[in-house]
Amino acid sequence: MFASVARVALVAALAVTAFAAPDVGNPTRTAQDIAAPINPVGVVTRSLAHNPAVPLTNAQRLSRGLPPNRPRAHRRRALQARQSSTCVAQRGTIRVTLTDSATGAVVNNGYVAANANSFGEYGFTPEAAQAISVSICPESSTFDILALNGISAYPYLGAARGFASTDDNLGDNSNYAYLAGTTQSARGPAVAGPNSFSTASGLPVSYESNVWRFGADNELLPSWVNTDGSSPTQDIIYVVSAAAFAFTGDVQSFIASYGNANLAAFYFVPA
Repeated sequence: MFASVARVALVAALAVTAFAAPDVGNPTRTAQDIAAPINPVGVVTRSLAHNPAVPLTNAQRLSRGLPPNRPRAHRRRALQARQSSTCVAQRGTIRVTLTDSATGAVVNNGYVAANANSFGEYGFTPEAAQAISVSICPESSTFDILALNGISAYPYLGAARGFASTDDNLGDNSNYAYLAGTTQSARGPAVAGPNSFSTASGLPVSYESNVWRFGADNELLPSWVNTDGSSPTQDIIYVVSAAAFAFTGDVQSFIASYGNANLAAFYFVPA
């Protein structure tokens, strides 16, 4: 009798041990365990209209093995006063090189895509025919980029604060800003107002349009402005799970919070 009771007690003790709470003093975490989505979950998004594709020039058509455009009849137009400008706008596309954030190995080459995802965020395409066409007029050290065949209501290729960011500041944190369609805003900290992410998701976030500067070899570098007027070093990343590009000030902090992302280098390719 006593042996049976002892045996039952031993089994019960082992069961308690097996189901005891794990040691949380020094937990092991992986990116998969803690990764959060960069977009809201359970939101019914609103579709956004896009501008039609920009016709290719004869030079672009010939370079792709296509016949030249058909000749078009030109109607006489009334003379208009020429507008003065401090720069000449250049049209082109944005070529993208994706690299592994850990090894630096090239993952893919392609372009910024003309069609945004369901949250109004611009992403990647390997196809030149699906690339966004842009117009750039760099009147100062930083500038706006006009998307010619992008989201109709928000014609500028700007940045909108990530919905999970704690504030409007990029730096030594996991904050991020989507590559999104915006209206034009003056150079400076993010402003409140509609943008492609807010319209698609129904969630208001601030945005900036004047967020670009040139590096060597026509590289387009991100230049988001923090609330104190500073513009810290930033990287462009591509989040495969969201099919979206974003700006961040700390790639490793971003990855620790939201999972893996590729580094993205943007280059303006004149038409």
